[in-house]
Amino acid sequence: MKSLTVRQPPRLFFARIDRGGGPAACWPWIGPRSAGTHGLQTHGLTNFKSGGRWRGCAAHQLAYYLATGRWEHRADGRLVRHLCHNSLCCNPAHLAGGTPFENTIDQTYRDAGLFAPRDHWADPPEPPRPLPPATLKAIAEHRARRLAYQTAPRAAVHRQPGGIAR
Repeated sequence: MKSLTVRQPPRLFFARIDRGGGPAACWPWIGPRSAGTHGLQTHGLTNFKSGGRWRGCAAHQLAYYLATGRWEHRADGRLVRHLCHNSLCCNPAHLAGGTPFENTIDQTYRDAGLFAPRDHWADPPEPPRPLPPATLKAIAEHRARRLAYQTAPRAAVHRQPGGIAR
């Protein structure tokens, strides 16, 4: 397990998290955000020292580390997953370590509507249910069409002085 040095005291970090909804609710990061949707460092609030160098991380990564002592970082093939599917949430009860593959599976099931809405995370999530046969068939047909399109021969395009001829 890595030992990290955090630039700011945890109380300053947690001051940028809205914990007003209670322990079961999402705790959104209200500090500066990255161009994406995750809360990110801009003023050293989520900076840490690793390998003798200061680095930045997403707010939910640091919240998970401060709560559990486990560092999950993409460079190690690990990441912090949002069980509530709210990318700004920093509630450690809604965060779990995992692999990029596990995160993709979570997203797939979420997109298929197989998880409860965000407001119902007081109880642990149900295990994912298998996809219905009709959905599996539609996925297989889509993959077959995509493969046929990708492997189909293309008409050659030649530039000629008067324009483009096929």
